[in-house]
Amino acid sequence: IEPVLALTRSYLELDRTDDAERAVQRYLDKQPANAAALNLLGDVYIAAQKYPLALSQFQKAISL
Repeated sequence: IEPVLALTRSYLELDRTDDAERAVQRYLDKQPANAAALNLLGDVYIAAQKYPLALSQFQKAISL
């Protein structure tokens, strides 16, 4: 998750939320039950002002 975290944070700093979302989603395609990645996707959705989607990801992460 560390490289994905770094890449995603870089995209967010550049306000490239679509790229950040794709990076995390690719990781989650391989590791769908990774709470850290789900939490990160929630952060991406907050940055993109997609609050209902963010809440959903945070709830998934908590349930693991």
